[in-house]
Amino acid sequence: MIAVCILVFFVFFIHQDQYLILENGETGEVIYAAPAADGFEFAVSFIHSVNKSDVVEGYRIEAGAIFAEWCKYSSFGAGMPTTLGDGEVLTYEEGKMMISHMHRAVPQLSYIVGTVYDHYLFIGDNKINLCDLTPRNTKVKFLVEKKYHIGFPCKGESMGISIIKTETPEK
Repeated sequence: MIAVCILVFFVFFIHQDQYLILENGETGEVIYAAPAADGFEFAVSFIHSVNKSDVVEGYRIEAGAIFAEWCKYSSFGAGMPTTLGDGEVLTYEEGKMMISHMHRAVPQLSYIVGTVYDHYLFIGDNKINLCDLTPRNTKVKFLVEKKYHIGFPCKGESMGISIIKTETPEK
């Protein structure tokens, strides 16, 4: 009877969800977490430090890993793509260059939060200023992690006690 109760508890009350985690690259402190099942998309925008033009990089989570999917930028220059990989497509949209169909695995995704210009994280309709999460000139690492929860699963969200802090930023 005890074994059945334990089994029922684990089946109905403990479940695993996948998260996009942003952590301080030096301390490992989690500064932001969002539920991120496979297929989850996000983007990061910033002003390029060398050519001083705006850049937006789009990512997708698949099989628990981060993939670069597209990049939109205003001008060629140091640190910007100059050639296309197999299957990649370059188009021009609203005066900007857009490389799509990239699908490049990114084993370690990091940014240094802008010292002069802000970095923004886009998740759905939410625009999150990384300077609001951590001081300027901080290295932030993007990771995909699975976390266990205690509670009732509810369409991709956890109703119960979360092992890690999750937030829904204001728009």
